[in-house]
Amino acid sequence: MKLRISAGHRRLLVIVAVYFAVILFGHLADHLILFPTRAPIDTGNAARKAVPFQNGELEVWTAKSQRAQQQDRADIFILRFYGNAALLRFGE
Repeated sequence: MKLRISAGHRRLLVIVAVYFAVILFGHLADHLILFPTRAPIDTGNAARKAVPFQNGELEVWTAKSQRAQQQDRADIFILRFYGNAALLRFGE
């Protein structure tokens, strides 16, 4: 019994193989996601703090919500970890 692949399925397999080859070997994701912009980003009322960490510095950004500014205190604190991909939404 011979396995027969139709022309449409063969074309789809080639497209999928080329797609994965570009993704895996083309380093396309590195250029699209991992490199942040060099353009200035408006940080609003956030303040930058450099905290000594291991052999360097850890960059920390803090900001108060409008309600915390009005009350001069915060009811809750939110810790959020940003990566380079989070900066993409600011570029839209």
